[in-house]
Amino acid sequence: MKSNTHGLFENAYPSTDGGFKHFRTILRTSARSLGYEKLADRFTRDTQFGIIIARPVSVRLTNLRREFKKEAKAVVSGYYNILAGENVEATVKALLKDSKYIFQMDPTSPTRTLCTEPFHHNSIVAVLHAAVFKGSRGTLADKHGNRFKSSMTEGPKASELEIPLTMACLSATAVHWALDEWVNTQSKSLDFDSGVYAGIYQRHTSFLSQIKTNNLSGYHRLMADLYVRASAGDRKQAVSMTNDPMAILDLAGMDE
Repeated sequence: MKSNTHGLFENAYPSTDGGFKHFRTILRTSARSLGYEKLADRFTRDTQFGIIIARPVSVRLTNLRREFKKEAKAVVSGYYNILAGENVEATVKALLKDSKYIFQMDPTSPTRTLCTEPFHHNSIVAVLHAAVFKGSRGTLADKHGNRFKSSMTEGPKASELEIPLTMACLSATAVHWALDEWVNTQSKSLDFDSGVYAGIYQRHTSFLSQIKTNNLSGYHRLMADLYVRASAGDRKQAVSMTNDPMAILDLAGMDE
């Protein structure tokens, strides 16, 4: 389904409006790519027709995000050693500061952050594995295997598969939501589809895009290794936010 593909590989939090303009554009582009020119033209001319078809497409993307949210909720307490009643608010606040929660921890020193491995925390790996690579009736990775392309175009690295930027960011956003839930004092669950989490998602995409721009080889190594870990389900052994992971990142020290 084109909407799922778009969410996973292009934008998991597109702008929303009452006319479903974003999703009507996806439908029109998809129809044209399949050779259905008359249908594509109708999506252009007939707004009401487009809205009727786009509404369930929007719902499918929402359901995709919620699958990541469900997996994050299942793993955060274990991977961050969060226990009810044991200074939870301070623990969560420390993890969210500078997005520390996205960085892998040193297995030889559980309190030390590996500043060259953003988006490699075991929780993010676990969410990716469960939501993308796990399943008995054809996984998302199976269905869209040709979308895990290398960002390198030459040499042996060009054949190494990567986790797409948007997929890593959706997983990290889901983990952020799950951490927020531990200190949520409202009577109902926090809205993962809200603009708050769309903003967090966009900050993650901006952060990874900066790495890609400043150190393409390092970015490739980061995302290729994440693909290997997430596809295998490998979790290395380790026991209101400011959002500046660049304050932690050791860009120069990243493997190439």
